[in-house]
Amino acid sequence: MIIIAVAILGSFLTASFSDEGKADEVVANRISKATIAEETLFEDETNANIQARDFKVSNAGPDDGEARMLIWDFNKVDLDEVAITINGVPIKEKLILSDKAAAISILVPSKVTVSGVKDKGGGISYAVKFPNIEMTYFNVVTEGQSNTYTVLPRP
Repeated sequence: MIIIAVAILGSFLTASFSDEGKADEVVANRISKATIAEETLFEDETNANIQARDFKVSNAGPDDGEARMLIWDFNKVDLDEVAITINGVPIKEKLILSDKAAAISILVPSKVTVSGVKDKGGGISYAVKFPNIEMTYFNVVTEGQSNTYTVLPRP
């Protein structure tokens, strides 16, 4: 009975991304439905050799409504900095990425831009999660460059 209890408890404590493969596979796929907000996938500054990319986020919320976006460092925390704008309006001019997700309310539809401000070494890697649709997007950005998330309403 104790062994069964330990096995059940262990299944709850394992990283949720394991349903979608190893950490490097999950990040290489760029989008995950199983990743939990604030989940650290690597112990070092690894990013599975992904390239910066823009994304379309469908079904994010009601038209003319709001959605929630979470952003955090999915690698070893090295305190990289990003800036976030929504439809060209600065929301966070300096957001230090950590293993704690920063929550941001965004308009639907909108264009959310994540810009690299300061790379503290190894590149600026981050994850963005839209909890209401359970989608996490893995990305990288360099200083002075930006990634755009086109957030679309439910049909």
